[in-house]
Amino acid sequence: MEIKEYKSNIGGVLGLLLLYLFLSILILGPLKYLVPNPSNIFLESVTLIAKDIFGNVLVFYFILRSIRSSYERGFKLSFVGAFHYKFLISVLLIAAGFFLWYHNSIGIWADHIPMGKLMEDAWHQLELDYKRNPYPVISMVVITAPFFEEILFRGIILRGLLAQYKPSTAILLSSLFFGLIHMNGPQFCHAFLIGLFLGIIYYKTHSLWLCMSVHALNNGMGCLVDSDKFEPVISAFFIGIAVFLVGLFLLKKSGLFDLNRSKQEYHPEISALRESKVYLVLQKTPD
Repeated sequence: MEIKEYKSNIGGVLGLLLLYLFLSILILGPLKYLVPNPSNIFLESVTLIAKDIFGNVLVFYFILRSIRSSYERGFKLSFVGAFHYKFLISVLLIAAGFFLWYHNSIGIWADHIPMGKLMEDAWHQLELDYKRNPYPVISMVVITAPFFEEILFRGIILRGLLAQYKPSTAILLSSLFFGLIHMNGPQFCHAFLIGLFLGIIYYKTHSLWLCMSVHALNNGMGCLVDSDKFEPVISAFFIGIAVFLVGLFLLKKSGLFDLNRSKQEYHPEISALRESKVYLVLQKTPD
């Protein structure tokens, strides 16, 4: 059975992002403003979380349907890929270390980049919502955003770019788009850098679960930082460097980032099958 590839270029990615933004406005907008929220905090939390998840499920249903009808009928997302608990521990340590040293070094400079009034107002409203009722915001930032953004930027965009360009170019482009979609300077810097790491993880493992775990940890740590009271701490910078290096060491021992390995033929099912003796693999067959 022949396995077809979903391929994409820069123009294709821009078209996909426009479709994503259009569907988000078309679906999430009415859900947010037309469906009323209960006055009870618990019921309000449940309603807001349900609307966020349901709306994103609909958005990605239409995106995947578009890909399957226009490009590859048997297109499947690679959630597990080449997965191992050692990989998970290593990449989470790297993500935690990165967060600590970034926000106590580069992030200090990045936070001074002007965001623009529209984004400043949006962030201010998000902070007010968080202080009034944190649960829907935490769910959105730690669960919904990592899950669906990784499907879009690694599971679809990067996968298509990897089939069209060499790995370094594909990872760089996907990271650039990941940074730009946040639409403000401070987040662009952070998202671009962590997008490079997430891109490498996906290229080497084809595991969306690993990428989602890193993304969720990064966003979760961000929820713990009060941006109004944040002050850089030199000890946090060095702790971050140490944790980051430990994660890299463990990852190198696992062999995941062995740059001497021959280039993998890019397709999740093929690559996973080749490594099935070592890693847990989820095999999917086209429809």
